[in-house]
Amino acid sequence: SSLWKKVIEIGKGVSSFNNKDSKPTIGLLTHNQLNGALVDLACLSFGFKIIPIPLNSTCEHASYIINHSEITHLFIGGESAEKIWNDIRHSHDIITIAMSEANQITDYSMNWDSFLSSSDFVQDFDVNRQLSNIDMNAIQTIMYTSGTTGNPKGAKINHMMNLFNTINVCGPARITSRTIQLVILPLFHTGGLNMYANPVLHQGGELIIMREFNPSDALDA
Repeated sequence: SSLWKKVIEIGKGVSSFNNKDSKPTIGLLTHNQLNGALVDLACLSFGFKIIPIPLNSTCEHASYIINHSEITHLFIGGESAEKIWNDIRHSHDIITIAMSEANQITDYSMNWDSFLSSSDFVQDFDVNRQLSNIDMNAIQTIMYTSGTTGNPKGAKINHMMNLFNTINVCGPARITSRTIQLVILPLFHTGGLNMYANPVLHQGGELIIMREFNPSDALDA
């Protein structure tokens, strides 16, 4: 499908960040949007660790998450995310990728089209080999709390945990390939990502992703 081709393209682009010693650790600072969801899906599919940063984080907490999780590459989308990054960018030496066309990032960032183009230079990305070589016990994502009682706490989730969570949700919720799910919770929250989005994608269903909740738009969807 066209969606899977786009996920492969993004996976190849992320793999271009590999170095000889390690894979990149991907950060995601964005409101709900298609490109952000596809980055998350590509990392899940091809074994790249991804860290969703809560968009309601203070600058101090966002900076803490970047350092604590050792993010090497940060995807940024939307005005709120760009404002957070502009306020903390001097404290971090990492590569940033701007997912919004009219971005307000005040230092150099790779734009989305340039990132996608980087996949053209990846020669050894075999999709089946990438899928089969995933260590199911390896950490896939770290979900951080909002930090109301100190610094944010990171909950480590491996591929096996993600798989069984998806299976356990699909049965009781009767999710199938014909499911159409409206996603109104933020995808940086485990509810939006692991309860709403991933189970539906696992079954081959359809997602309607809202940038933010609006009652009339939700009813129209």
